[in-house]
Amino acid sequence: MPSSAPETLTRPSIRQRVDAVLHRCRSWIALIARCGYTARAIMYFLIGGLAVLAALGQDSRATGVTGALRRTLTSLPGKGIVAFVVIGLTAHALWSLLLAFRDPERRARTRSQDPAARTPAARFGYRFARFFEALVQVVIVAGAVGMVTGWTDGGPEDESNIERWSATLLSFPLGPFLLGGIGVGMGLFGVAEILRGYRARLDEMLRLAELAPKPRWVVTLISRLGIAARGIVFGLIGVWIIAAAVTTDARTAKGLGGALRSLQAQPAGPLLLSIVAAGLVAYGTYELARARYRRIQPATGSLDVCPA
Repeated sequence: MPSSAPETLTRPSIRQRVDAVLHRCRSWIALIARCGYTARAIMYFLIGGLAVLAALGQDSRATGVTGALRRTLTSLPGKGIVAFVVIGLTAHALWSLLLAFRDPERRARTRSQDPAARTPAARFGYRFARFFEALVQVVIVAGAVGMVTGWTDGGPEDESNIERWSATLLSFPLGPFLLGGIGVGMGLFGVAEILRGYRARLDEMLRLAELAPKPRWVVTLISRLGIAARGIVFGLIGVWIIAAAVTTDARTAKGLGGALRSLQAQPAGPLLLSIVAAGLVAYGTYELARARYRRIQPATGSLDVCPA
């Protein structure tokens, strides 16, 4: 005799409900991500372009994010550019937080042929990197909004913020070790970026098949050079932070602008700065390629995208 008991209905889990919302909002998610990559491209174009001018003697000093935005604000079109960068970096912070907490790229990373990309440590590192990236965007946006509204002027130099944070850490009982750990982490990130510039499977990350062979080769080469150049800069920042920890002198720590100016001060400074500045412009091109060609295809159950 058939059972008359009602069938048990399983309610969707929170994870499944989040997946459903992400699937419904996939167009907005893609727009937010691409807006963020475009803003980052503009930011690196500004920094790299000003560094090129400094290397050619057209400008006195290379500068980082704060200095580049402050100089851009001097004209009316520049104010519009900075406004877009603020909006775009806010979008990128949201996208990075989504990558950090939901890990929508897990399925793509599981498909990777590299066993190192499938370990729990690698997945945690990826999540943490995206969360830290979001925090960096928030700090940049806060500083830019402060300059636009007149609350702050961004400080006299780009490294003022990093000096202040370094001084705060050095005031703690284990401050030098904490600051040194951050410097080591920054340096390792720079090395990882240099290696990624050589090893990254850009064809899996970007829809480069849409390009003809020659343009695809050019975009791939520029992207690899840009990733590596960014790694060199972050490696230099890590070295200066480690030096600040060793000497317990926060003034030794340097940010992006300080790292570029340290290259500019070398005997072959103009040449070194020109190479790195061109690399930063190349990284901006890579970000622009991500804005246009990155695979962002939210699907039911997971956001099916490839890491880039």
